Amino acid sequence: MNEVEERLAGAFGTAAATVRPEDLTPLTVPVRPARRRRWTPAIAALAIAVIVAGGVLVNALRGGEGDAGSLAGSGRYLLTLPPQEKGAPGADEPPAIRDLLSGQVIRRVPVPSGVDHWLDVAGTAGNRAFFLLGKAADGARVYRLRIDPTGRVVELARLPGGDVPGNSSDSLVASADGATLAVVVDSSANPGRPVSQIRMLTVSTGRWTAWSGNGMAEQLSLSPDGRRLAFLWMGSADSPDGVRTLNTRAPAGDVLRHSRRIAFRFGRPGEVRDPWLGRNGLYVVSAGTETRLLATSGTGKVTATLLRRTPLADPSIPDDGPPTAGLGGHRPAFSVRCRSADARHVLLSGDKLEWFDLQTRKIDSRVQPDGLDGQTVGC
Repeated sequence: MNEVEERLAGAFGTAAATVRPEDLTPLTVPVRPARRRRWTPAIAALAIAVIVAGGVLVNALRGGEGDAGSLAGSGRYLLTLPPQEKGAPGADEPPAIRDLLSGQVIRRVPVPSGVDHWLDVAGTAGNRAFFLLGKAADGARVYRLRIDPTGRVVELARLPGGDVPGNSSDSLVASADGATLAVVVDSSANPGRPVSQIRMLTVSTGRWTAWSGNGMAEQLSLSPDGRRLAFLWMGSADSPDGVRTLNTRAPAGDVLRHSRRIAFRFGRPGEVRDPWLGRNGLYVVSAGTETRLLATSGTGKVTATLLRRTPLADPSIPDDGPPTAGLGGHRPAFSVRCRSADARHVLLSGDKLEWFDLQTRKIDSRVQPDGLDGQTVGC
């Protein structure tokens, strides 16, 4: 039984559990002549209805895979945070719930007492719950935001066990079901020797698990089931730069010992960025002489090139700049701004914002969200 069948069976099981036998009317068989089966059309209609409903439910559980190119399965809303830079346009505005397609503001989210500013936001598969990381005087705190189908705020509450000690960075991610969160904490004692701590929170228990190492971790991504974590690591000779993956069931301890570096078979060091664990493997952006969105295997082999573009000219980057900045006065043609709730679409940021469909490998040219400049986006 595959995942869709298991979830479909669970849905029908849950519905069946709500039926009380004592409330049921005893079934009676109508006494009619055998040759006049008037109830046959009704049974046929009921069977057709069940088949259609089952098909709709399976399609919904698959996240809209049957709707070619449509963003309908991604939910309806984005949650954006204002720029952190003081004095930047919109920096004083509260977070906004926005329309997924147009970027138009639907609701503003109040800022709780004690939060100086927001650091990051992460969405979940239901598109009704978001997690926000807020900066407070005594550290950082995780909040859970719930909205209703119209985008109205139902709850904005501090998450039990969600206090993050130390100097938290602006990197918060959530698993698709919202059961697992991960954040990076800078635990350096010496500015010249960075030490990162990746902290994972099990939401149901409020329990943290931490892995530390000499280096910098950023661009976290949790797999949909929360069992694996990918991140970009910038270390030293003892822990070379690159994308690493971590089994989140591993015991707390050394992040390098419990994680594995992916040895990509392409590009130069520093070219790979934006790691993202999707349903079918690891996706990355290769920012070399071409900017490419790649699907890769667990060993680093490219399994598909989903999108390729020519880097954008950028006079602010010197011709001899490092690979992580660009190549010869250019910058990458795009970066991944946000991943949709259905794990099928990514919001690309380059010379404009575009939704890219990983399944059809096409840009949805009908949809160009506006007003997101400088905003942190959760979807």
